[in-house]
Amino acid sequence: MNCGQRSIVPNSAMLYRYIGLQSVPSHSLMGERDGPFWPVQALLKTYSMTEKTPYVADFLANFQPQLSERAVVLLQPLLTQVAVSKKQLLVREGTICTKFYWICKGASRSFYLHNGTEVHTWFAFENEVIGSLRSFNELPSRENIESLEDGILISIDIPGLRSLMLENLEIMRFVNQTILEYALFMEDKIFDLHMKAAADKFNALLTHQPEVFRRVPLTYIASYLGISRETLSRLRSR
Repeated sequence: MNCGQRSIVPNSAMLYRYIGLQSVPSHSLMGERDGPFWPVQALLKTYSMTEKTPYVADFLANFQPQLSERAVVLLQPLLTQVAVSKKQLLVREGTICTKFYWICKGASRSFYLHNGTEVHTWFAFENEVIGSLRSFNELPSRENIESLEDGILISIDIPGLRSLMLENLEIMRFVNQTILEYALFMEDKIFDLHMKAAADKFNALLTHQPEVFRRVPLTYIASYLGISRETLSRLRSR
C-alpha cells in the first residue's frame, strides 16, 4: 500500500464509505496527540475489524446520524461481535456485568427469581440494547438475562465506555440520553403493568411487540403480564 501524501484522503474516504460514514473528519476534530495520520490509522483498524465482523459495521452505521464520525471511530474498540446460543445466560443475577449488548439477530428475556418462580420483566429483539443498568454503576444485577434464540450480538465494554465518557463530552451526552430514554420507557411499562387491566395489558403488548407472541413461550408472556397461563389463553382466543 502506498503511504504517500496523495493516498491519505482517498483511502480515508474509501474506508469511511465502507463503514457507512459520509466524509473524512477535519483536523479540527482531532486533538494534538492524534497526529496528522489519525484518520487513516484509526480507519484502517476499523476497516480490518468490520471486514471480519459485518454486524459491527452495521451497528456503527446505525448510530452515525446521532454521533460524529470521530465518536463512532472512538467507540469501535469497545465493540465485539458475539454469537450466542439459545438459553445462553448473558447476565446472572447477583453479579456485576461488564457488558451491554446490542441484538443484531435473536431475542432475549429478563427475569428474576421470587420464591423459586421466574418473574419476567421484559423481552428484547433485534436493534435493542440489553444489559443491567445497575452494572453501569458497578452494582450487582437484580435480574438474569438469557438468550431465547440462537443469535448474534454486539457486546459493548462497560468499563471502556465509562472511561470514554470522561474523555469525550459528545459520547457522554449520547449515553446519558440513551439511559434517560430507557428510564422513561421502563416507567411507562411499570405504570401499564400495574395500573391496566389484564385485557389492556395484553392488547398493549400485542400492539407494541407483536413478535412476542411468535417468539416467546406463553408461560413467559403470562409471567410478564402478571396473569395466569389460562387467562392469557382466553385473551388470545378472543
